Amino acid sequence: MIARDHRRPARIDWGRREGTGFGIADVVARTDVPASSIHHYLRLGLVPQPERCAPNRFLYDDRHVMAIGIIRSLRQRGRTLDEIREALPDLWRPGGDRSQAAVDDYIEHQERAQSPSARLMEAAIEAFAQHGFGEVSIDGICARAGIAKGTFYRHFPNKEALFLAATHEVVDRAVRGFTEEMRIGLEADYVVRFARHLRPALPVLFELGKRSVRDSGPTVRDATSLFVDLVERLGHVVRSDAAEQAGQDAAQAGGVLVIMALVEIFTRLLEAEAKQAEGIRTGVSDSL
Repeated sequence: MIARDHRRPARIDWGRREGTGFGIADVVARTDVPASSIHHYLRLGLVPQPERCAPNRFLYDDRHVMAIGIIRSLRQRGRTLDEIREALPDLWRPGGDRSQAAVDDYIEHQERAQSPSARLMEAAIEAFAQHGFGEVSIDGICARAGIAKGTFYRHFPNKEALFLAATHEVVDRAVRGFTEEMRIGLEADYVVRFARHLRPALPVLFELGKRSVRDSGPTVRDATSLFVDLVERLGHVVRSDAAEQAGQDAAQAGGVLVIMALVEIFTRLLEAEAKQAEGIRTGVSDSL
């Protein structure tokens, strides 16, 4: 494992100056953070560098106030400066929400990620994707997650329930990631973008499809319900005004996107396989 250099400033696109420039005294007054702390954050790269307007005078702006406010909120929640350094690129994304509510949501998400149920979910998604439902055991999932078997049953009644939760989780991640890109204006080539988010979910979803074909009852209903939910959620994200006027509903728009994304994924896979095969043939020819 490569050791992380904690002295290196966070790589953040702070963007352009926001609002009218003002001095360090105004930053202190607006944030209630001492100037010494602000200068320390500057040295660590945790806030934007101010604009020099004279040999010993610098201009700060609203970005500094917002960044320091984020740092202060995280410090009040017990986060170290190294942890804040890791968090800032997520909290300061272009077009992202930098409000106190966004900081609270981020902290809540990070805390959930450390919970036993979250660790079980991550282990389950990885195990089901690699080995399929039949080859995965509760003992194996618990070992991956570092969770006692008794803890498993406090969160999930059986392996089937965890598997179904995992299918919903991978779909939710794909939709959330795609929706966020669309929200901040990255709607160009949306088929390619959704394909990138959908691809990690496919091994688990294919396992659900395989079990739906073999079984009957809840698995079939769960697979159908999951797919309907997926296409409707996507449809609301991508459906244009023109599509609405033409009478195309959300499910139609979402269904088309899913099909096109699957075509995109498998086209890329076939292209990669063809290139690999061509490389092997070329290598054999060169060796003759």
